[in-house]
Amino acid sequence: KYLYTTLSYNLLSAIIENVTGLYFEEYLKKFIFDPAGMKNTYLDYYNVIIPYRAPMYTRNKKRVLENAPLADHSIKLAGGGIISSVEDLLKFGNAILNNTLLKSATIDSMLKPLVLPNGNTRNYGLGFSFTDSTSKRFYFGHTGAWNSADLQIYPKEKVVIAHVMNYRDRYPENPSNYIASIYFRDTTESLKKPISDFYFQIGTRFGLDSVFSLHETIKTDSTINFSKREWMFLASDLENNNYIQDAIITYIKILEMFPETTDVLLALGNAYLKDKNEGLALKNFRRVLQLEPNNQQAAIQIKKLTGN
Repeated sequence: KYLYTTLSYNLLSAIIENVTGLYFEEYLKKFIFDPAGMKNTYLDYYNVIIPYRAPMYTRNKKRVLENAPLADHSIKLAGGGIISSVEDLLKFGNAILNNTLLKSATIDSMLKPLVLPNGNTRNYGLGFSFTDSTSKRFYFGHTGAWNSADLQIYPKEKVVIAHVMNYRDRYPENPSNYIASIYFRDTTESLKKPISDFYFQIGTRFGLDSVFSLHETIKTDSTINFSKREWMFLASDLENNNYIQDAIITYIKILEMFPETTDVLLALGNAYLKDKNEGLALKNFRRVLQLEPNNQQAAIQIKKLTGN
């Protein structure tokens, strides 16, 4: 089983300090930041004033934008807790490409897939994730905080793409992917505007009928993202704010648009449970198992409800 963690890098930083006699921050500056020309990269101690630091934003349960809470990211060192800029990320990527920081053989060793005991592989090596053979182009790099930051290094094309955002939310679209598609001329499509937050505000103020009526009016607008994921965000937001009946209606609406999708059926079953309707909850969990016999979440819920 694969579980992502960065704790081993914390141990590695202690080894580096022991071997070199340098504090980890000194080591980074001497052997990485300075050689790569990175002038705006710092260890993110929350009490230290960092020049031009951008404030962070997030959204609360009601999907209202607000200041993100303060966090001490220094506890993540060396597996995280470093603050940088787009320019410095690009410099870092180019220093990797140009072998300023690492030899080609070292990079190759870092990009070997992880092989699990059952023989399955994961495209994650030593600190870098990378694409597989099904991708149009090979690149390696890493995201941060659910796509709020990304670094993509394309060794064949000698291209580095990066972005950072001072905003953290539930799995936003990845701007670096979009930048890459434009640069490599893979697509001419524009990023689409997410609709879930707008529909949530309409639904909680004027009711779901207003949402569905508005949707019929604007559903052909190609600039808006009407994906299943956006609808699921709407339903879960309604559920999380105790609009349980509205959430159930929305899940049913999603099933009309995307029939027999197990994640929606599972969410609908859980919503029925919150509404204390065990019969309809059980019906949906059983339907999930009919479509996906190995679905453990549905199996667990059925066992809780029936004892079998």
